[in-house]
Amino acid sequence: MPIKGNNTFAEIFRRSKKITAKNCYCYVVFAPVAEDTTFKYAAVVRKKVVHKATCRNRVKRLLRVSIRQNIAYSADKDFFRHIKHFVVYWNAPLVHPKLLRLAEVSAGITELFAKADEFYRMRYEKRDKTKSAGE
Repeated sequence: MPIKGNNTFAEIFRRSKKITAKNCYCYVVFAPVAEDTTFKYAAVVRKKVVHKATCRNRVKRLLRVSIRQNIAYSADKDFFRHIKHFVVYWNAPLVHPKLLRLAEVSAGITELFAKADEFYRMRYEKRDKTKSAGE
């Protein structure tokens, strides 16, 4: 589901964890453990990085397709229940828009999801285990 609204983006930048990959970076807001949320995402390409609107739209389209494919083909579908918002930024300038392939974009998105999963498991699952052990 797409993310819409300035207030939503302000909340994301206030409460998120920044994760970086080779050509892109993302802001991830994890949902509280008890809360079961829908996964919402956005793709952003800055005008400073890619000057032409048609090229920016192509990159955003490839980012969105890559996110959807990662969700569809993921072995751990349960992980996406823990992500409330996922905003990905493309950070690499393009030599030519036709030279950018889905495989290159998908590799960056896969790396971002892997790092987000690693961060979530390290931070939140450890905290949940200590809470359940204390009860």
